[in-house]
Amino acid sequence: MLVFGASYFLSNVFIYHYFFTDYNIQIYIALKLFGSDFTAMITSCIFPQTEPLRVLMERYRETVPSSWHLQFLFDGVEVSESNTADELGLEDDDVIDVRVL
Repeated sequence: MLVFGASYFLSNVFIYHYFFTDYNIQIYIALKLFGSDFTAMITSCIFPQTEPLRVLMERYRETVPSSWHLQFLFDGVEVSESNTADELGLEDDDVIDVRVL
């Protein structure tokens, strides 16, 4: 059972922690988001494989001007906020491209 979730940025590294009361094992994946347009920024993160990428995307949006409309892509395919790393077949050190529309 999920008790608490926390996320924060630390030196351009996004850390996402979950604390559980039972013995469920959460598998984490190391991902990178690369702003390929005007952002030219790389953000590394450690994220649960089975959690929707919504939180990760929202945190990235907080680092750029609010007027920017962003598109997240993996292997040329748009990533939805409801997608998980597991669904997309993401592996450690995979890169999600971020484009400004």
